[in-house]
Amino acid sequence: MTRDCDYKITLTDNRGRVLTVSPDSPCRLIEGGLEGFACAGFDVRLRAYASSAGGYAETRRFAERELAMTFTVEDREDGENEDAETIRRLIVSMMDPAEDLILDAELWGERRQITVIPVDGPQFRRPHFHHPLEVTLNFCAPEVFFREPEPTGVQFRDGVPLFACPLNLWAGAGTVSGLLRVRNEAEIQNPGDGPCGVVVTFRAEGGAVVHPSVTAGGKYIRCPLTLADGDEMEIDTRPRRKTITVNGERVFLFDRDSTFFQLPPGMTPVTVGADEGEDYLKARIAFTPIYYGM
Repeated sequence: MTRDCDYKITLTDNRGRVLTVSPDSPCRLIEGGLEGFACAGFDVRLRAYASSAGGYAETRRFAERELAMTFTVEDREDGENEDAETIRRLIVSMMDPAEDLILDAELWGERRQITVIPVDGPQFRRPHFHHPLEVTLNFCAPEVFFREPEPTGVQFRDGVPLFACPLNLWAGAGTVSGLLRVRNEAEIQNPGDGPCGVVVTFRAEGGAVVHPSVTAGGKYIRCPLTLADGDEMEIDTRPRRKTITVNGERVFLFDRDSTFFQLPPGMTPVTVGADEGEDYLKARIAFTPIYYGM
């Protein structure tokens, strides 16, 4: 993790090209060169009561996030760093409003990501030829919140190594045996600022699993189907991605009282189970915490 005075911001496009802005690259932020990273705007509107004083909140939400980044580009070519003109051409080629970019930021001791879209052409300024090139890039973020770079996963069934045979004193030799420990309950910590969706994966191993279910904080999803040995089901509760698949095929089988729940900030008890064949159920929950800003 970086120190508070350090930073590193990378933009990656769908072709794998990367633009890096950091003190160790030719592209370096100017003072006050970041906008929209600390927090998103609010959209709060009130409507007056018809016959009494005051009013009520008609709209209360986070507004669309707009971000801007201004940096200079050193004009040099020393075998390790590209010259300013090469970087300028890279920026022009990457700024495509029809394509998403992944913005990965290490700022103020944290590392988080957000998907962005260029909303304006890159602005290039060079007052005099001997001055460094100054660049401003403007973006919007369809999904307003920053997220962890990697999802957090909880395995509900795992093996505990006991011994290796033949007995040895170094890792990686012999055959490891162990005790299969079945855990149907877990306390899951969401360290983010807001609720986030989860991806629950059920797999039947060793036998059939009848009517698998997952419960979190009093809300549940129960699927009235049977997973044969080797079948895998995935429940996705992320906003705008809510779905259930079995072996990659979409299905619409769940109790009408089921709720595609979100994992709230803080600690939440989560339980997985089945009506029959619970011993054959292997389950995993993955989620990506979201943050209101860096």
